Amino acid sequence: MYIHEYFKSEILHFYKMITELQLKEFKQEHNLCGLYFKTANCGVCHVLLPRVEELFQRYNVPLMVIDLTENMHLSGAEMVMSAPVLKIFAKERQVFKEGAYMDLKKVGQLLFQYSAAKPNPF
Repeated sequence: MYIHEYFKSEILHFYKMITELQLKEFKQEHNLCGLYFKTANCGVCHVLLPRVEELFQRYNVPLMVIDLTENMHLSGAEMVMSAPVLKIFAKERQVFKEGAYMDLKKVGQLLFQYSAAKPNPF
């Protein structure tokens, strides 16, 4: 196993429909996880996504990327009225929610604070 594979976190992309139950199970399975909501034609969503993915991989935290174009039913349940939105959950409780103007430094600090993992040096 290569060292970078050891640190690689789980990043799931959902472009097809997922259920609220699947979303709930994802939150229950992980002590710390993130949800990134985007739309297909959102430029800001596509620019921020690689940066957000890099942060989650660095701290080995699972991230679920959800396309709201196919999953509009989740916008009401998750209180997501625009895109992009990043939500971070610790033990199923929401500890962070921010939209297009998210402070990525703050996201990194939050992931460091809540995760036991050290940042990936690669």
